[in-house]
Amino acid sequence: MGGSGVQLNYSPGRIDPNNAAFNSSRKPLAAEFTFNGHTLFLIVNHFNSKSGDDPLFGFAQPPVLVSEVQRNQQAQIVNDFVDAILALDPSANIVALGDFNDFQFSTPLAILKGGVLTDLITGLPTAEQYSYVYDGNSQVLDHILISNHLLTPNEAGFALFDVVHANAEFPPAARATDHDPSLVRFTLEATPANVTLTNLTAGPLTSPLGWLALVGLLALAAVVMRRRGVERGE
Repeated sequence: MGGSGVQLNYSPGRIDPNNAAFNSSRKPLAAEFTFNGHTLFLIVNHFNSKSGDDPLFGFAQPPVLVSEVQRNQQAQIVNDFVDAILALDPSANIVALGDFNDFQFSTPLAILKGGVLTDLITGLPTAEQYSYVYDGNSQVLDHILISNHLLTPNEAGFALFDVVHANAEFPPAARATDHDPSLVRFTLEATPANVTLTNLTAGPLTSPLGWLALVGLLALAAVVMRRRGVERGE
């Protein structure tokens, strides 16, 4: 706890980077920001790939998901981190986002949510719940999950979420990447608290333009993590 509430020791910083669950995989990156007097904790993720799993509609039914064990472990570590923040501040604003390499109904996502995070993709009509197409199957690998306080109107704001289907449905030559971007918008009304960036060397973030730039940087970080995985066949 800092003078202004819960604070990260390192921002940005890796979550349990030496844990064996992240061997040969990307480590989650956590950062803390303050905007209009509201502190937000953002966790960028890229869980291990589904390489080695049986195809969804292959000969073996139900399919054997050998890669899921590691994602279960990764999800539990991130959920424990979220729980640790909420234990200090039950109304903390937390966003976990990225390529989790699993579906909205999967065990890793259930572990990650753990009763404290909401997966925003599940609020869309069923036919629109996809961000990736594999072997002709529309599916969700990319998620944005938020803590309960960010779901509450007239407090921290209300989340508006959608997936921009600009890539997954198109051939490789006509798209920037193979995943569709997910977007969420929050309304964070100004409070009397001092508006600064916590534990970062950058100057204060006081304008909506600065906030949009911040979101852009986070999106870029997630894309870079994903692109590196694509280069390695993950």
